[in-house]
Amino acid sequence: MNNFDITQKIIFEKLSNHISEEMPVEYRPDDSATEIDKAYYYLNGIIDAQNITSIRPVVSKRKGIVAKCVIIIKKVMRKLLFWYIEPVCKQQTRYNELCTQYCIQMFYNAQKGKENAKSSITVNDKIEVITKKTEESQKKIEKLQSENEILRKMLVEYIQDNAKHSAEIKDLTDGISNIQQNMDKYECISKETEKVISDMQTIKRENADLFKPFDSDFWNKVSVAQSGEDTIVEYVLMVLGIKLSDEYYLDLGANHAKQLSNTYMLYKKGMRGVLVEANPQLIGELKFYRSEDVILNKCISNHSDESLQFYIMSGDGLSCTSMDAVNEMIEKNPQLYIKDTITVDTITVNQILQKYFSKAPILLSIDIEGQEESILQTLDYDKYAPLIVIVERIDYGTTIATKKRKDLIADIMSQNGYFEYAFTGINSIFINKRRLEEIQNENSI
Repeated sequence: MNNFDITQKIIFEKLSNHISEEMPVEYRPDDSATEIDKAYYYLNGIIDAQNITSIRPVVSKRKGIVAKCVIIIKKVMRKLLFWYIEPVCKQQTRYNELCTQYCIQMFYNAQKGKENAKSSITVNDKIEVITKKTEESQKKIEKLQSENEILRKMLVEYIQDNAKHSAEIKDLTDGISNIQQNMDKYECISKETEKVISDMQTIKRENADLFKPFDSDFWNKVSVAQSGEDTIVEYVLMVLGIKLSDEYYLDLGANHAKQLSNTYMLYKKGMRGVLVEANPQLIGELKFYRSEDVILNKCISNHSDESLQFYIMSGDGLSCTSMDAVNEMIEKNPQLYIKDTITVDTITVNQILQKYFSKAPILLSIDIEGQEESILQTLDYDKYAPLIVIVERIDYGTTIATKKRKDLIADIMSQNGYFEYAFTGINSIFINKRRLEEIQNENSI
């Protein structure tokens, strides 16, 4: 007996038990019957009718001797025809068995299909959850890839800078070597020269306060600002005896971490502060090169917690929130265009000062393309008056500026106790009179 015959036997028993226990003898399926009950009914009928044989009881409706004669004749005829009819009956029986087995197998498959359908619902739910998680993971991967690309570019730039510095160091080493060779040639100095040097040293000792600033490393300075604004600020602070590492700056519209920055060289020499930049594409660079500064991806406005349209321009330092300003710049320089338009959250300058500064910053740098006046008008000068303010005072142009400076900015600063210390052709540098007097009085004590 093969496995299918065993399975068939088991199903036969289950079918028989189901029918005998749950169905009346005279049961006939109607429209109200379930599909399973109908299947049991029809399968039971097939099982009962599958076996066919030529050996059947011989009976007669006649009586007496006639009946006995008829029975004898039928038995003789059955005996004579057995060789012909029985194979046909066996063949039909085999065919019926196969059909029965097929029906049972189909019934079994249908039952398993229902069970699998139930389990497939659960599997589909799990697949849907996994699909959603996969999509989320893909988005995270894309974000990480974008950040990695930014870091890669920064790394390339860093390597290039190192290569440049290495070349400069080599040149410096060669220069020192040449100086040493020249010094060897001039070992003997004349007495007259020695006397001049001695006299100069005497004068220097007698006027130490005058020569002190000129002995500083300040004179070995490098500027990355647009027109040397960082060196002017450093000079003012040096003359006032202010240590850079003790003070803080606030840079509104920071743009690049180093390029055209009014605060990068101050950062390199120990000063720290807060950088505010609306363009999210520059935030990664700022965090990489200015890791000890506070970096805010916000748009400076007169109101906080709002959302403004921010136009990212193709030119450095020209992105802004004013469409009028954008159109004016494109009119002056048709090569400019809008690279992208995004939405940026706003924050006020007073809110930044209140949250991140325990005292007024020593320096405030503003470069926010046309919004300088409104920011300067809202600044709380009673609490947070910076000693030095750098602010752009000319409109955008493609040539050296020869136009009149923005008088409104000068008026605002004058009304709040500032005087213009320097103008670089682009930016004005203002100094607060009250704070300057306080510092000078402290130094004189």
